[in-house]
Amino acid sequence: MVPSKIVADFVLQRILSSFPAMSDYPEALGDAVANRAPREVGEYLKLVTQGRNTHLRTLETETELYGKSFNDPLHGHFDVHPLLVMIIDTPEFQRLRGIKALGCTFLVYPGATHTRFEHCIGVSHLAGRLIKALKERQPELQISRSEILCVQIAGLLHDLGHGPFSHMWEKVVNLVNPGAHWEHEEMSIKMFHHLLDTNKELRPAFTVFGLQEEDIKFIGELIMGWKRSTATRPNNKRFLYDIVANKRSGVDVDKWDYLSRDSRQVGMKNQFDCERFIKFSRVLWTDELENGEKVMYTQIGFRDKEIENIYDMFNLRVKMHKRVYQHHVVRILDAMICEAIKAANDHMWITGNKGQCHPAVAYGDVSAYRKLNDNILEDIYNDDVRPEMAAARALIHRIKTRKLYTLLGRTQPSEMFADPEETVRAQIIQTATTLHEALTIPPVTAAALMTNLLVIKSCYSYGMGADNPNELVAFYGKDDADTARFVSRTEVSTLLPTKYQECEILICYRSEDQDEIAAAREVIQAWARRKKILLNKSSVKMTTTKRKRDDQGSDEEPLGSPKSVRKQDASKNLRL
Repeated sequence: MVPSKIVADFVLQRILSSFPAMSDYPEALGDAVANRAPREVGEYLKLVTQGRNTHLRTLETETELYGKSFNDPLHGHFDVHPLLVMIIDTPEFQRLRGIKALGCTFLVYPGATHTRFEHCIGVSHLAGRLIKALKERQPELQISRSEILCVQIAGLLHDLGHGPFSHMWEKVVNLVNPGAHWEHEEMSIKMFHHLLDTNKELRPAFTVFGLQEEDIKFIGELIMGWKRSTATRPNNKRFLYDIVANKRSGVDVDKWDYLSRDSRQVGMKNQFDCERFIKFSRVLWTDELENGEKVMYTQIGFRDKEIENIYDMFNLRVKMHKRVYQHHVVRILDAMICEAIKAANDHMWITGNKGQCHPAVAYGDVSAYRKLNDNILEDIYNDDVRPEMAAARALIHRIKTRKLYTLLGRTQPSEMFADPEETVRAQIIQTATTLHEALTIPPVTAAALMTNLLVIKSCYSYGMGADNPNELVAFYGKDDADTARFVSRTEVSTLLPTKYQECEILICYRSEDQDEIAAAREVIQAWARRKKILLNKSSVKMTTTKRKRDDQGSDEEPLGSPKSVRKQDASKNLRL
């Protein structure tokens, strides 16, 4: 067992060597100069070795004295705790600099070049601000020093498992490995443990700052979100799971940062204000049925006057998905990049601790997976020697020269919500086999459609499918700050939406042959007529019907009044 004094000195010297500004505090190096230490530093060195539940002021002191100041374009200047800085300064975290937060969206919105690196730091900052605000506002919660650090670390590492082009890599993995159902959150936890194992100074640092093995497990739970089967914290601490990954309502600091950051980068207006969420947040007790019995637990709630702010946040989410994340050109680019990587996958190798593997199966070897970033696309394109890479290079060349797949039609049929993409594709091909006589141009063959037809289904929601997550958010009143209240849509406004999800189908064609494209478009139109579906219609239906005025407040004159008669005479003159 390594003595705690030796571990503490080792980690503090590591911190001091990393931060030149620490030369102002040589007393931190050991007992020989401890008597000359400023009182706050002496308290810090004493309390940090006493245990995990020291006062919050200690955490702030070590952040101010031993951390680093970051200047974020979204959140401004803020200090980062030294343990978080040590995590940031690892190859595993620095890898996030090479992974764009919005994948290939920058090919549509040029400003969308920000990365997972700054997003993760921003989420950690907001997580720290929220939990510290709750601790200050409600001391009875007994939020410990270690819990604050755990929440901040979870925010920092929640996207550590993302692959090239962020969420697009999940599509690549599941395209190459059908049935894998792979998601980046589980990979984030694997990468976290790999980070601890390969950076030997981190585990001693966790110990010095009061974090034990149970806290490391807790950080993983915070990244994944609360699950009854795995949660190690009691129900009175369940609110901690709401901060980074809120699986109950979706209101969390991850969403606050990415919606604010993404909309800013693409030049879209942001209506909601996360500063008000932090200011008016509070931990409330509520209940739910568990095995037929009512169980009490805590969750984070907000002042009831923030209801419309919550709706603004979810409305922005829908708008960002429709106009940015799932923009029809972005979805087409997604498909082309996925197909290019799939074509090249079997001819590319990455070396890890388990030997060599292909990129799309590297998730089984963390040491190999950590080598993946957005450069994979240029690696494929620049491999112009091997003929087996020609198909993948050709697709990437089409992207670079903007010769994208052709959009034949798009629709929003409510009756097709349940139809998967392959079902729609099969219906269209079946339609083509029965339309040879009806087509006014040379018909496209079923074989050509099988090769070139691409069907993409996009759904936009508030984050919970057809359900309204706003009704799962707890609120409290000005005169009763301890009682959780859930507010239905009808209590807020009659102008709020009644549906919370819509889907559309994009039908695309891979080939650049114009004759085939024209024939395929006729097939799509025939299929739409058979299904009674309108193609290429806006989701907003405009009407020329004039609004009817009621009697109250109407600025129209009664029929037969002098002003009314003059208007009628004037209209007659105009007709003449």
